[in-house]
Amino acid sequence: MPHDLSTQKGRNAYAEAISRPNKYINSKAYAKMHLKSKMDVRVNQEVDKLFEEAHQFAKTKSGDTTPSQAKRLDKIKQELKDLIVEQTLQNL
Repeated sequence: MPHDLSTQKGRNAYAEAISRPNKYINSKAYAKMHLKSKMDVRVNQEVDKLFEEAHQFAKTKSGDTTPSQAKRLDKIKQELKDLIVEQTLQNL
């Protein structure tokens, strides 16, 4: 219900309402934001480690990836991050 901002009582009620928003929604939104940020870093780190290990195993130097490979890898990493966040948040 909208607050009547033309009265002091309405302005006070509005100020109180926005100072204490729904904790569940905000905590879930914060959790999603924080988790996405953390997964962005972790997934990139782990994928880099996998490539390093593969090159060490094959005794090759890490080389350039083609634009097509880079695009595929970015898509895979994003899908993995999204899946981790989605699966985690459904269990909150």
